[in-house]
Amino acid sequence: MHRRGVGIGLVAVIMANGCYALDWSYVDAPGKSWRSMTLVGAPSARARHVAVFDDMHGAMIVWGGATKGGFSGSGGIYHPASASEGDRWSTMSAVGSPDPRADATAIWDATHAWMIVWGGVNDAGERLNTGGVYSTSTDIWKPITTDGAPFPRSGHTAVWTGTEMIVCGGYDGITVFQDCSSYDPVQDAWTANFVLTLTAREAHTAVWAGSSIWIWGGLDPTMGMPLGSGASWDFISENPLPSLEAPSVRSGHTAVWTGITMWIWGGKGVNESYPEQGAGYRTGTWHPMKDGELPGGRDGHSAVWIDKTGDVIVWGGADQSGSLSSGARFHEETHTWSAIGTGPSARHHHTAVVTGDGHMIVWGGEGNSGFTNSGAVFDPTVP
Repeated sequence: MHRRGVGIGLVAVIMANGCYALDWSYVDAPGKSWRSMTLVGAPSARARHVAVFDDMHGAMIVWGGATKGGFSGSGGIYHPASASEGDRWSTMSAVGSPDPRADATAIWDATHAWMIVWGGVNDAGERLNTGGVYSTSTDIWKPITTDGAPFPRSGHTAVWTGTEMIVCGGYDGITVFQDCSSYDPVQDAWTANFVLTLTAREAHTAVWAGSSIWIWGGLDPTMGMPLGSGASWDFISENPLPSLEAPSVRSGHTAVWTGITMWIWGGKGVNESYPEQGAGYRTGTWHPMKDGELPGGRDGHSAVWIDKTGDVIVWGGADQSGSLSSGARFHEETHTWSAIGTGPSARHHHTAVVTGDGHMIVWGGEGNSGFTNSGAVFDPTVP
């Protein structure tokens, strides 16, 4: 299969059977801030997968997720274009990989060039407490021990401290969890750390704020109730986050850490509503995100921090009308939103990662007509 341009922003994908289909997700016009990704060698179309950026080798790793044929236990590695060659996909070993699943978490251990995948749900709807550590340097998976591991779950969060992965909360279909456990990938060992006094929850967010984990929002599925509370925990004590000027209750939102602030955006609120405002938390105070060209309310979207430009980039997701292809950037210094140009086709439950040179890669997801394996690279420095 190969592709040929048939006009600005339009590509014909020529299939193995000689037929071709038009793919509007490609936006290769000169001067545009979005650039298409090759489909050659890409993993199968999917959503609810995981992705991390390997800054040691300059590549994005994609794994797992829901596909048309069921849940996946495979993945691929995307290498962005360089000055000397175009972008390309390469394969990753499936030997010893975790069982197929969706809704897992994945973190990147930059010291060892490891992707750590844990938890999620399988095709039968069973929650999992297994996982694996993938080395991009050796293309080898090793399993994560289940000795001392948290109970099986999905809807949990995972953050990386620099030496350990901390898993908090989640749901197994019956029990909602409020515990936090840490995993040391070098020792392959779990430690049960703490049971939060916060309401047990899933679909919340968590960030590592340098010396403590900050947890906020989520859903109590036993009550069908979105939450608007949060706490910080530093391995010694738990402290509630203030409620004054905090975002409205929600679950399925996003949170990014900029080095000084945790910014909350999107999600689903009371009565299936989509809140259209967010806020940032730092040093005991919430700061609203309400000026400029705000993106509409949504969930299933992505949000990343681009340190190079000082922007939070929100893109995609879904609202009452279906999947979205819109997005916006929030500039932390001015506290102002501005729209970004048209990107890939509309989708939700995709992934977005940030490259070492400050570009955002959006890939996969589910659109109004099904799963996709297309994507695009966004350069925030191009008008």
